[in-house]
Amino acid sequence: MDWSLNALVPVFDRRTQCSRKVAATPAAVWKATMTATTQDLVIFKPLMTLRHGRNPGMSGRLLDGAVPIPLLAVVDGQEVVFGVIGKFWRRNSPDALPGRPDPRRFLNFDEPDWVKAAMSIRIAAEGAGTRLSTETRVYATSAKARRLFMIYWPMVFLGSRLIRLDVLRAIARRAERGGAGARRPARNGRPPSVAPPHGSAARAALSLHEVQTSADRSPQKKIGDST
Repeated sequence: MDWSLNALVPVFDRRTQCSRKVAATPAAVWKATMTATTQDLVIFKPLMTLRHGRNPGMSGRLLDGAVPIPLLAVVDGQEVVFGVIGKFWRRNSPDALPGRPDPRRFLNFDEPDWVKAAMSIRIAAEGAGTRLSTETRVYATSAKARRLFMIYWPMVFLGSRLIRLDVLRAIARRAERGGAGARRPARNGRPPSVAPPHGSAARAALSLHEVQTSADRSPQKKIGDST
């Protein structure tokens, strides 16, 4: 069964994309995606703390639930897809599908007044390197949910973008260093310098996505990429 982002969210209200070129092979970037941890991230935990009012205590491999967005599917060597169905405008968003993540349940869910949000990390060969990208799609199951979400969205737009850029940056740095991890050891007791964020992903009541306004809900029509 095809559990790519295109299959899981074939129709959407909003879509946003960002990407970066990585000076590593697709195999190396895929390995980095599979092994990246929250320790590789720079701004994720501070933003989660700001969102929740406390340190969320998230640690471990990104794909193992270290961030509170379920991993729905893995298309080996090409794409991983995270997804959640919630009411993100609420401070403590309910989860429409509690329990073990199930891409089939996610695809078939159609109860009104919820929002489906899914994000992929995609890898593709480009020249001598790799194009590493994220795409987020959002679909509201009713007009009411769509209206409430669009009121909520501007409040988390910046944090969402920074998180997604942070994730891409962490994966790229890990791949370019051969899997050694994103952080350099401290020198002379000082914390390592960090390059500005340039890549991203996660949730925090949909700190997950950076939504681009578009009235078109058809995936056939290309919507301008975000950078």
